[in-house]
Amino acid sequence: MDKKQISREELYELVWSKPMVQVASLLKVKDHVLRAICRSNTIPLPQPGHWSKLRYGKSVERMDLPQHDYAGPIEFFIPGTGESQGPVFKDDHQKRIYELKHDHTLNFKVPVKLRVIHPLVKRTRVVLEQWEHSHNFSRHRSYDGDEDILPIHTEAKLRPRALRLINTLIGVVEKMGHQLIFEYGRCHVQMFGQNVEIHLRQKFNRVRTKDNNGYGMETWVKTEKLEFMKGPSYDQKRWMDKKTIPLEESLPEIVAWIEKTCRYWCKLRQEQQKERHIKELEKLREEERTRVLAEDRQQFDQLVNDAMDWKKANLLRDYVNALESTLNSDTGSGITRAYIQWAREKIKSLDPLSR
Repeated sequence: MDKKQISREELYELVWSKPMVQVASLLKVKDHVLRAICRSNTIPLPQPGHWSKLRYGKSVERMDLPQHDYAGPIEFFIPGTGESQGPVFKDDHQKRIYELKHDHTLNFKVPVKLRVIHPLVKRTRVVLEQWEHSHNFSRHRSYDGDEDILPIHTEAKLRPRALRLINTLIGVVEKMGHQLIFEYGRCHVQMFGQNVEIHLRQKFNRVRTKDNNGYGMETWVKTEKLEFMKGPSYDQKRWMDKKTIPLEESLPEIVAWIEKTCRYWCKLRQEQQKERHIKELEKLREEERTRVLAEDRQQFDQLVNDAMDWKKANLLRDYVNALESTLNSDTGSGITRAYIQWAREKIKSLDPLSR
């Protein structure tokens, strides 16, 4: 398997120089994959009928290549001689879904009957059976007890299928080395230290009607479909039963989305931790600079004070010497040698050079 790189500008020139089928054959990728790659890299494609107009000499408009955030090369994996062409993915998320589906260590097949029951699934089944004896199922009423159970909200006839589905999901999550936890009464899948809230419920359709007076009203009609939700209400992703694809077949995609979300938050938390560490270091450096400046200012103030005290001490020393010279004269000043001694002690304590 060889890896081929092509720039965004080169791919733009290719898709505008020959039909998409020929470009796909040249790059050895499928037509729809090439279109998806062009969309993800914001490469405009010719409109339908573009090549027919050129063939008959009619004028066509060529759209300019817009700016794009990613400036790196686009990679293609080209099979070598004797190799079969493997799948080509438009992004890493689709590749991860494919890897999970084909991981033989993970069992995504939902059994027809539960044989190996996870303790959490078993406890949930018992609690819900006890709860429904005294409560009627509706869209607006669900189990509100104190016991932590799986977030399954269905009527009794859909519950066995819901339990089988979520039992398989738990098995896959734990096989991958992760777990389910409960916080604040809500169930989360925990991967890489990050939590994603999950719910499994019976799908209700909203029907809007008007009464005889023209006032609008809405009712909720239950269906036989299951709906899986991940994430809180403000950032929610949903999967449900479709006409040809049951919810069970979406399990690899569900796990891939949960894993992608947890990886995103894990990476974000790590970056935030690094930023906090950098800010803490900057704070410590700033505190050290402030301490050094304060210490320097304190030393300078002390120097000024010492200089002033030294100047005062010298002035007082001259004055005391002059007083001492008057002791033997008859000036009647009343100065005694005890006073002179006291004054010299005070000057000594004031002078910073003789302390």
